[in-house]
Formats: sequence, C-alpha cells, structure tokens
Amino acid sequence: MFGQTVWERNLHQAGSARGLAATAKDIVVHERATRLVGLDPHDGAQRWDIPCGTWPRATIIAGDRCLVIPQSPDQLSCLDVRTGDVLWSAQLARFTGHLAATRDTVLVGGWRGSTPLTAFDLQTGSLLWQSPKRVKIEAPVVVDSGILVGESHSSEISLIEPRDGSVKAQWSLPEPLASSDNHPVLTPLDGDRVLARCGPRTVVEFSLSTGTVATFFRSDDVDLAPQAVGRTGSILWVLPVCGSHAVRTLHTHDGTPLRRFAAADVDHAVQAGSGFVVADFTGRLALVDPDPAAPRYSTHSARIAQRIRVLRDHGPGTVLVMTKGTLRVVEVD
Repeated sequence: MFGQTVWERNLHQAGSARGLAATAKDIVVHERATRLVGLDPHDGAQRWDIPCGTWPRATIIAGDRCLVIPQSPDQLSCLDVRTGDVLWSAQLARFTGHLAATRDTVLVGGWRGSTPLTAFDLQTGSLLWQSPKRVKIEAPVVVDSGILVGESHSSEISLIEPRDGSVKAQWSLPEPLASSDNHPVLTPLDGDRVLARCGPRTVVEFSLSTGTVATFFRSDDVDLAPQAVGRTGSILWVLPVCGSHAVRTLHTHDGTPLRRFAAADVDHAVQAGSGFVVADFTGRLALVDPDPAAPRYSTHSARIAQRIRVLRDHGPGTVLVMTKGTLRVVEVD
C-alpha cells in the first residue's frame, strides 16, 4: 500500500543527510547525538553501534567500507561497513569537510576554504598527498577517470588524479559555479558527459573526452537552486530557489523539457517503476509521471510525517525516508 511503513527506527535527533549513507546492501546512520549504527536494509535490524562523535560533516560507503568525518573530534574514520570495526583513522585539521572516495583513494578538505585538499590510501589510511595551501571548493565528484573539483565562485573545473593530486584536464565554464556549501553542483550523466550548475540560472554540459562545453539548460523566468541537477533514470530534476515555482523535469539525452511541477511538490525524487516518487518538506510523498501528456501528474499521495529531510532509493516498491526524527522504509507500490 502506498505510504505504508515497512520498518522504522527512532534516531533520537533531527537527523541529517550528511549523517546517512545507504546502498542496496548496507545502511549507516548517525543517531543519538554521538552514535553511528549499521543497519540491515531489509528489515532495519541493527548490525553494530559505535561511538562516532557529533554531527558528521560527511558519511559515505565505498565498497565494503564506511568513511565518516564527525564535527568533533576532527578525524576521518574508516570502518568495516558490515561490522563497524574501525580499520584506521586519521587526524584532520579543524573544520575539514567534503569527502569523496575512489576504489583506492579517499579525498577530504576544501570545505569553506578552511583546509587544504588531502588524500589517503583507502586500504591503509596512509597519507598520499596534500595541497600546498587551503582551497575553497564545491563538493568533489568521482568519475571513472578521476575526481572532479571546482573552486567556489570560479569558472574552472579540474579533473585530478586521486593518487597524486595532479591535474589531468581542465574546463573553463561560461559562468562561475553555483556555490552550495555541502551539496554537489556537478552531475555525471554517463562516462563522458557532466552537468554543472553555473550562475543563477544556467546548467552547463561538458565532455570529459572532447573538452567541449555548452549550455544544456537555462531558466528563463526564475533563479535555480544552487545545487546539482538531480537525476533519476532518464529524467533530470531542475529545482528553483526556495520559495519560487516551476520545478522542471528534463530528458537526460538532450534536455528536452517534460512536465513542470509547483515547487512545493518536489524536493527530492527517486525512480519507482515507470514513475517517480517525490517528497516535500511538509512530509508528503507522491507518485508522479513527468510526461506532460499524462492526464494526471500524481496517481498516489500520502502524508507520512511532519517533515521529510531525505528521500533515497531503497529497492523495488520501496523508498528510504529520513523524517525529522526517524529513519524508515516506506512502500510506494
């Protein structure tokens, strides 16, 4: 039944997207102010529970490992995602934020210009390299050929080699990158195409192989939210600034406009069968059809909480939802 809860866990705190990491096999969430727990995605059963520190700046799962940077203490911890055992930890400078991992390297730093970029070996935690000075970058994004980084309010994007920090390629954008603090502003579409949110109203596409740069979409009536374009399958979600209207859906192939939604109807979106589940801050889930020819954009709707903070894909017929104080899996059939 649409909106019915499969399982639910009380977090004993408001919850944050930066304290949640989830894959098809593992869920890791920060709760009770200083704890990090591993859960079974199927039934929410607790696998492990360890002290972690306060409010994580970032939490990710990389293969069989979980990486987390708490607000305090200032350290990067690498855990076995199935057992919670600490495999290694590294002391960090104060206010270290941003976290990305390839198959063998972990990159941290650059959040708000407080720290240099620093790279560690994923297996051992050994220091690989550090930039000579502090940098202010938007959230880095991993692609097959390396890690993409862009300085805040700059028009330059660099592809760096994770193991030594060398610059492999650069792109000059027509407008400066949007500044989003913690949200990414880059969206990889495939092995070659990447979208960048630039300026107040533009989405730019650049090619990793050819170096070409072109405008993919430009809003003609409202400013866009300063964060990466969302993607669910073949559909892109372009969000306006808070309080505006007309959320766009576009086709990933060429930016063909699809249906528009009122801004209150869309905050997050995940694919569900042939449609999409969207959530808003009022705590409502809706199953929608982005095709403008469809007679109704919403076929199912349910208010499940006072506020939804995070919506993630969970598996066939279900979504993972973080509300103001709980983590739950909800049916969307």
